[in-house]
Amino acid sequence: MNFAASALTWLVPSLVFALNFAVLSFSWRHQRWQMCWLLVLCTAVFAATCAVMAYTVAQTRKRQAMRALPWYTPAAMSICIAWVCSVTLGLVNYQFVSRWFYDITGLEVYRNVDPARESGIRLADAGRVLFTEGSRVGVSQAYASGQNPTYCVAPIVSDVKPHVFYDFWAAGLDCCAADGSGFHCGNVSDSRTHAGLRVVSKRQNEYFRRVAEDAMRVRGMQSTQPLFFQWTADPAAEVAERQDRAVDNFVYGTFAFLSIQLFIVVLVAVRAGLSRSSGW
Repeated sequence: MNFAASALTWLVPSLVFALNFAVLSFSWRHQRWQMCWLLVLCTAVFAATCAVMAYTVAQTRKRQAMRALPWYTPAAMSICIAWVCSVTLGLVNYQFVSRWFYDITGLEVYRNVDPARESGIRLADAGRVLFTEGSRVGVSQAYASGQNPTYCVAPIVSDVKPHVFYDFWAAGLDCCAADGSGFHCGNVSDSRTHAGLRVVSKRQNEYFRRVAEDAMRVRGMQSTQPLFFQWTADPAAEVAERQDRAVDNFVYGTFAFLSIQLFIVVLVAVRAGLSRSSGW
């Protein structure tokens, strides 16, 4: 058995997979996207070069009636598969898991915010907000619009002071009836909850804003700049959980690829041994 060839057939595709998966999943994708895509492009060129070389060698040896080398084609195919899988998984991991984490942590944290006194304009860069103890979600003033999904909003109010403007809103999808009744978005049932995580999706923010404007028009409320939040007991824990999930996806995905690639290498090695072929 050619141990160097088998080791490279396992190691090189694994490195391509891990590199692309990492740079597309984490901070490089968010903060240094040009460098991220340059690295992905380099690995694509490398994979294409390996594929062309393997095909050329195979065709040359076939024309010369020589026995095919056992490692060229599996190695090249594995590198190409590694590139496709890593790019796909990296994009999915970033889009659905880690992007939210980087968006939230790129915003500010505000504490002891009184929703009756603070302005949405002043807190426009808020990502995590800890409201005062007397704050709650005004479920009786909830409003909703749309179907599949239903966009639900309710003002975050103070039990201590009257409101002039309603700039802070709890929001969620499919967590109330079509008329806004039965609002249960986030931890509204827990009276100890006084915190919110900002809704960072531009598309969702736009829909929530329209629903909030309808609610204010119907109920005679005003706002300087409405901000929308997921009502939660522990924003820091939810942010950390999202980061852990992104890391877990990377670790488990990489381990799965390493295991599958090792299995392929063993199969190729056994086949090469049975056919008494050796060498790269």
